[in-house]
Amino acid sequence: DDIMTVTYSSQDNLVFTGSHEGRLIAWNFETKRAKYELHLEDPTCLSDNPAKDAKSVDCLLVLEKHRTLISGTADQYLRFWDNKTGKLRNKVSVNHHSEDALTAIATSKANDVLFSGDTSGCLRKFNLENFDIDTSDSLTSEWFIKAHKAIINSIAVAEIHNSDKFIITASEDRNINLHRFDGMFIGQFGQDDEWNIYKTHLMDNKITRKDVVVKSYGTYAKNEDLEKYIDGTYTMEEGFEEEKEEVDDEEEQDFGGITIKGAAH
Repeated sequence: DDIMTVTYSSQDNLVFTGSHEGRLIAWNFETKRAKYELHLEDPTCLSDNPAKDAKSVDCLLVLEKHRTLISGTADQYLRFWDNKTGKLRNKVSVNHHSEDALTAIATSKANDVLFSGDTSGCLRKFNLENFDIDTSDSLTSEWFIKAHKAIINSIAVAEIHNSDKFIITASEDRNINLHRFDGMFIGQFGQDDEWNIYKTHLMDNKITRKDVVVKSYGTYAKNEDLEKYIDGTYTMEEGFEEEKEEVDDEEEQDFGGITIKGAAH
């Protein structure tokens, strides 16, 4: 199996790994031996064709407050596992758009919110304060935004003070974006303009930003052709220009903190 993700529980001294085939194993940190094969508790974790059925375990995180592991699979399901027993406690969907796959999850220090990202660059925030891990059949969504132009590969949470909380997202669109917990877009790491992380600007209930491609230091030299490619148009060597696919004005969205269609799900 290809190992897709790993996380560690300090409370239980366990290392959890998730595989492309859907296998989820808890390893004893001190003895290096497997303690649980969690996927055996749920027959739907595996299939004869895991790629087609989107069973890959692509993200893991531990809710230390609840002594619970969350595993996220490409089919958009989150499974909640008891760290102490390896038993399945619950299974719920993040309900992103049906054509997308779940790629990343993150939580706050208090484990009272959860963030999920997908293959189209969408980001959702859930409120976990009233979520009962053992009995609730759905998650309460606070907002759903288009944060990137491509796959969100990773999400991190930065909590500076009780009131200053931020979401950092890394994407295949070559950008690292910063949003506040309320979904407001702050900026992109590496951008030329100075930013103030404590101020946001609203116009007509929309967050505005300069949609630019930021240089990824050491890996990508800024060039106009690549920017055109990411924007949807690029010029080939032969001089042929592929035009950007036209999008209905109603569905065309500014990226970064703007609520998109389907946000009410």
